[in-house]
Amino acid sequence: MKVNIKFITTDENGDRTESEVFAVMESQGKRNYRLVYVEDLSGSKQITRSTLQINPRNMRVTKRGEITSDLIYEEGLVHNAVYGLPFGNIPVTVKTEKYLFEEHSDGSKAVETTYLLSMNGDAEPPLSMSLSLLITERV
Repeated sequence: MKVNIKFITTDENGDRTESEVFAVMESQGKRNYRLVYVEDLSGSKQITRSTLQINPRNMRVTKRGEITSDLIYEEGLVHNAVYGLPFGNIPVTVKTEKYLFEEHSDGSKAVETTYLLSMNGDAEPPLSMSLSLLITERV
């Protein structure tokens, strides 16, 4: 199924970023979904393939291409990973404070998560972030 994903990211200062992508979504059993889309994250025309695996318990975001990462958002979970960029790798830690997955009667799906994001170990205090996704069928 072809879908649109609207992303809304808000940082601890209240700064909000919105973006929308076209994706292909497939069901992987009851209330488990896999969404795949490609994006040019740096504007350099190098493609990154992003995969979201969402279900009522967690969301896994995997990126492969110019940027590589594998992040898991699950309430109460601390996930250590590496964010691979063209100029080097950055260790990151995601501590998910809240995760909510909803399916609506119109077929749309929503994910809400708040988390603490640490980069480069404990050198800097973690950033308090929130991420909202709204997935709707592409018409």
